Amino acid sequence: MSIRGEEQSSDQSLNESLLLLLQKDVGFAMWSNALREPCFCDSWIKLLSLVNAYMFPSEQSNMRKLSSRGCSVGYLDEQFCQVEDLQDEASPNFTEEVVTLFFKDSARLMSNIEQALEKHPRDFSRWDAYMQQLKGSCSSIGASRMKSECMSFRDYCGQGNVEGCMRSFQKVKREHAVLRQKLEAYFQLLRQAGPAGAASRPVM
Repeated sequence: MSIRGEEQSSDQSLNESLLLLLQKDVGFAMWSNALREPCFCDSWIKLLSLVNAYMFPSEQSNMRKLSSRGCSVGYLDEQFCQVEDLQDEASPNFTEEVVTLFFKDSARLMSNIEQALEKHPRDFSRWDAYMQQLKGSCSSIGASRMKSECMSFRDYCGQGNVEGCMRSFQKVKREHAVLRQKLEAYFQLLRQAGPAGAASRPVM
C-alpha cells in the first residue's frame, strides 16, 4: 500500500505503513547504505521527518533503534539500544549525554595510554591496566569495534609484543574517531527529524 493512499486513512494506518516500509528488507538495506555515507541523503532525512511526524511515543524508540543500527553497522552492539531504551520524555537527551560522557572519558583514557607508551616502555602491566579501563568504557555504550581493538591490544600485552601494541593502539584511535563522527551525524539526523532532536546539542 502506498504512502499516498494511506494519507486518506487514519494517522494510525499511515504510521504503520511508513514503519513497515522502512522495515522491509530492501528498504532497510537502502537505509543502512545511505547512513554509511559521510553526508546523509536529503530524501532519507525527509523520510525520517515524515515518519517522526506521525510517530507515537512507543514507536519513537523503535525509530531510534532503526536509524542507530543503520548509521553504526558493525560499530555498535545491542548495549547501545539498551541505553536508548532508557531515554524518555523526561530525559530526551539521555542517550546523547551518555555518549558525550563516553567520549570525554575515553579521550582521557587514550591520553593516559599514549603517555604510558611513551614514558613507560615495555611496561605491559601498566599498558594493559589502562586499556582494560578503556575496554570497560567501550562496553558501557556498546562500542563493539573499539572494544574489539582494545582486546587485541591486551592480547599483544600478554605476548609482550611492543610493535603489536603500537599498531593496535593506532587502530583504537581510528575507531574512536570514526565512531565519534558517526554518532555526531546520527544525533544530527535525529534533530533534523523533529521533536526527538529538538533539544540543544551537548558539546562532544
